[in-house]
Amino acid sequence: IVLENRRLVEVRERGAREMDALYETSLEITSRVCLPALLETVVRRAANLIGGSMGGMYLMEPGRKSLRCVVSHNLPREYIGNRLALGEGLAGRVAESGETVVVEDYRTWEGRAAIYADSPFRRVLGIPLKRGGQVIGVIDVVDTARTGPYDLEEVRLVTLLADQAAIAIENSRLLEEMERRADEMNTLYQTSLEIAGQARLPDLLKVIVERAVRIVGCDNGTLYLMKPDGRTLEAAVLHNLPAKYTGAVRRLGQGLSGRA
Repeated sequence: IVLENRRLVEVRERGAREMDALYETSLEITSRVCLPALLETVVRRAANLIGGSMGGMYLMEPGRKSLRCVVSHNLPREYIGNRLALGEGLAGRVAESGETVVVEDYRTWEGRAAIYADSPFRRVLGIPLKRGGQVIGVIDVVDTARTGPYDLEEVRLVTLLADQAAIAIENSRLLEEMERRADEMNTLYQTSLEIAGQARLPDLLKVIVERAVRIVGCDNGTLYLMKPDGRTLEAAVLHNLPAKYTGAVRRLGQGLSGRA
């Protein structure tokens, strides 16, 4: 009876720790905590909950052909920025399959990534981050002391935290997209006001080039106008470029502007 009571107490205490971790993460998501800090907290909590000594998070790169390590918990700092192709290493396999992967001993696993061949990893758990049925990243929890499988309860806990991390990432991206669109609309509105107030064509074209450069976040720009011969373009407006380029001529098909 004493042993059973002790086991029940441990189960309740572990359950309380799990609920605290999930609750705190939910609060941080809704309070718009800085995303990098939140993701680091999620990885640390995942590792602590299942007795892992290390952890990391990878996010899909544009083009969805590779992942990049963006979070490191007790891992060497040089791991940040490491890239894995789809199917490469644990994170690559999780991202490719969209399924949880458990490695009982990474040092003898035939699928280990070359960049981690000398790592101290033993048993490793990889969980996909998904939004809308699509993998957007992977969370890894590493145990450097033990080998063997993770039980279903440990997998469930990390999956719950991975789901929360995916929500946070999606919310951040949606917010960035909304802010970008709002900035674009404001820029277009301000441009229309300035255009309406310009009586001279050169001034009008200058405003358009300046606004175009600002919208796409570039450093400089040029506006070319077609010459009467219909075969050549002439640089009519420069923004943040040397004056010597004024009047530069491009034939149709020549350079970027000529091809456009």
